[in-house]
Amino acid sequence: RRPGAADDVVAAIEAAGGRARAFAAELTDDAACHALLDAVADWGGRLDALVNNAGVQPVEPLEDLTAERWRAMLDATLTSAFSCTQAAARLMGDGGSVTHVASIEARQPAPGHVHYSAAKAALVMHARGAALEYGPRGIRVN
Repeated sequence: RRPGAADDVVAAIEAAGGRARAFAAELTDDAACHALLDAVADWGGRLDALVNNAGVQPVEPLEDLTAERWRAMLDATLTSAFSCTQAAARLMGDGGSVTHVASIEARQPAPGHVHYSAAKAALVMHARGAALEYGPRGIRVN
């Protein structure tokens, strides 16, 4: 969401002698997730790890929440992780690591965060289910 910030991180890594590149995509679009991870693997030669950290946290009382904003929260937090995890596992083959960034609100919701808490709770269950399915291939999901 802030390309300049990503470019600053790339510059810092390169200044320290490392190799880096910033990638961006609309993660609520399944095809964009797959294309992004293909591009990352092409650039780096392989894909070893994925961190699913996309999301938003607007505060909105349940009474005022619209179905459109509910779906937007699920898409940003959960659907993006589903699409990126699926694409990453395909590229990882027989080994890698996927990390989902959840929240304490997956277990303990706060007022005005029903949509956020529900999405994070679903993200935790996605991680557990994906770990069961991808674990035998040597792909850890946490």
